[in-house]
Amino acid sequence: MLLPPRWSAARLDADRNRAITLFIEERGAEGNEGYELAFVAAEAQVRRLLSASHDLASLTGSALLENPGLLAAARYACGPPLSSDDLATMARGPVTPLRTPAVAS
Repeated sequence: MLLPPRWSAARLDADRNRAITLFIEERGAEGNEGYELAFVAAEAQVRRLLSASHDLASLTGSALLENPGLLAAARYACGPPLSSDDLATMARGPVTPLRTPAVAS
């Protein structure tokens, strides 16, 4: 019968440290371009949200209905992020347009 391998604590520690080093190297090689593009897009949405809501002082469901592109920014403007349903509850009304069922021809 073949016994399963057994590693020493030193071997496990060395392998763990090597894995961490490789992870850090890979993440560093990815660069910041994707993050920077996402940041610019998110910043624009947040600025529009702040403008539409008077710096979040008057964030309403109707403001989000008029500007549906701001929904994602509104969900993450608070911590922890809110689900769309919770945001609708806190806004005391719908924040996304109602979907109408398709009419059979």
